Amino acid sequence: MKTKLLYLEDTYCFAVHAHCVDSGVDERGPYLILDETLFYPQGGGQPADSGVISISGVELPVQFAGFVEGAVRHYVEAVPSGLAAGTPAELHVDEASRLHHARLHTAGHLIAGALEGLMPSWKAVKGHHFTDSAYVEFEGTLPEEARASALASLEEALAKAVAAALSVDSRLIDAEELAQLGIALPPHLPEGKPLRVVTIEGYPPVPCGGTHIANTQALSGLTVSKLKAKRGCIRVSYAAP
Repeated sequence: MKTKLLYLEDTYCFAVHAHCVDSGVDERGPYLILDETLFYPQGGGQPADSGVISISGVELPVQFAGFVEGAVRHYVEAVPSGLAAGTPAELHVDEASRLHHARLHTAGHLIAGALEGLMPSWKAVKGHHFTDSAYVEFEGTLPEEARASALASLEEALAKAVAAALSVDSRLIDAEELAQLGIALPPHLPEGKPLRVVTIEGYPPVPCGGTHIANTQALSGLTVSKLKAKRGCIRVSYAAP
């Protein structure tokens, strides 16, 4: 059974009721599968949500969440004995962590869109939206003498986008419409994961299944710490509030 992915619908929902449909143990440890979830499963350059599942009178901290064959496995220290399918559960996602990850992810998209506009020959190919190690990588070249100017132009574009409080919207989409928009499917897309595009106002839509903030105003304090070019690849490191 596939898990309904509630985080795709609302980044700002932090608690919900669900039902257990399965449990088990794999190489990572014991896990629960629910009919629907708020927990973002790690992937797409974004870490998993943290939080707690309350079930059968026990509060279980979620140690990790991962997407496997259409279902989200919520890894816990131990599954309650005698847990039956259909048992109700309460899910609580850590709000501060969720919103921080959402800001990091949206900031990565904003940096990608801004630099692809400033440097038309560049193409964003990878995003890593983790605290203390966030970066976006581009295919392209940049001479040493042009790096300071490129960094200054990017910082100016980001400051303008944050001040403008640009809207950030998302919607589910099918593969046919993606192709009509000229957007290629991301490589290594997990089986059964819904397709969605995220659009920052004024920028092209991008395929993405992550969590995002509602507008760029929340990115006040966004900083770019480094721009590094090596062998046809440019890595832009950044930090978001």
